[in-house]
Amino acid sequence: MTNQPDEGWLVAVFFYRCYQNSICQVQSRQTKRMSAIMP
Repeated sequence: MTNQPDEGWLVAVFFYRCYQNSICQVQSRQTKRMSAIMP
């Protein structure tokens, strides 16, 4: 691993933290609602 992680790694960590975050889970529920409304 290099001293500077790749952007993909940073994005993966960001999504991983966001996925565990309850606030993000609430946002996901809102997104699912939007998906349900959209055909």
